[in-house]
Amino acid sequence: MDEAPPAPRMPPEVRGGTLGAAVTWGTFGLLVGLWGVTAVGRVWRAPPASFAATVTFLPYEYAMLGAWTFGVWTLVPDRRLPPATLAAVVLTAAALWGPSLARTADPTVGLPLRVATWNVRRLWGPATALGRPEERRRAVACVVEGVEQIKPDVVALLEVSAVDIGDLSARLNLSCIHGDYMGVDQEDLGGLAVCTRGDAWAIRSGERRQFVDDQDWSYAFAEVAHEDHVLNVFAVHLQPYAFGTSRIRKRLGQGDPQALIALSRHGDSVSRTQVDQSAALLDQMERMKDPAIVLGDFNSTRDTALHTALRRVLVDTWQAGGRGFGPTVRFLDLLPLRVDYVYASRTLGVVSASVPALDCSDHRPVVSDLRLPR
Repeated sequence: MDEAPPAPRMPPEVRGGTLGAAVTWGTFGLLVGLWGVTAVGRVWRAPPASFAATVTFLPYEYAMLGAWTFGVWTLVPDRRLPPATLAAVVLTAAALWGPSLARTADPTVGLPLRVATWNVRRLWGPATALGRPEERRRAVACVVEGVEQIKPDVVALLEVSAVDIGDLSARLNLSCIHGDYMGVDQEDLGGLAVCTRGDAWAIRSGERRQFVDDQDWSYAFAEVAHEDHVLNVFAVHLQPYAFGTSRIRKRLGQGDPQALIALSRHGDSVSRTQVDQSAALLDQMERMKDPAIVLGDFNSTRDTALHTALRRVLVDTWQAGGRGFGPTVRFLDLLPLRVDYVYASRTLGVVSASVPALDCSDHRPVVSDLRLPR
């Protein structure tokens, strides 16, 4: 019987020589570089767009480094550094995005509360926004079915108009506070809403609020109550990178050499704006005595500095009660990313968090089951 050919290996002079050492130490250097990006990304409040993009895709960068390190190990199996580097990559990824070690709340203790956030983008604008009225009717019906499946007590709906909220409220027994993003107060413009479903929780008061006084971009706030329990609920949608880029994209299509510089500057500006908006939220919450819940689309991943700041004060309910990566969107319809969050005050217990497989929009909802101390 013929023997199987041996596995490919580097020649001895390469494995033990300068090239083998350079490859293994270079691979370890890549890991150290990723550690540096991870650490700096958590404290750099308003990085340039290029660095923000690097932080956004950190999970995939660690995955690629792990695959590369495994390949190096197979080629230089006699060296100790590649397996050690691979172990460090795996442990770092597990620490950053693995299951949380936080203890979840006892589901039998306290007042139950189910909250959800959902960016239902397809409902944007007037009845003709999707091209044909029947398309909008199907989109509304899909969202109605999704909310009935989730059964939230409190839900934040994003990228919806006042017309949309009127339709959904009538069909889902919702009570809502709605505001458009720019404060124009037109019924067919997109915005966001805080809604209670059913009779258990009621909206005491609410309004559209600007994040920062000199910026039009807004969020929706509502004070909701059940008997003697009061919660401050924020529906937020931090400014997206796509906002205001239509002219820049047109210039790119025309071959304008300055368009790339303009796009980079726009990204830098959005990064700073998002930090200002999240800081304004925290400032608002510090002035309130009742617990808070922040629901919405942050247009950023958990490894950025703004989420580090939020986690110092609030609990990321997915990190506390979810399982897995928890993606809510797909970048370019390919790479899963988590950009939608439910944050809660530390006095609220987190039982579980989930991302239902509902495809009414390009975003999936985030659902969290909480417990309020009685």
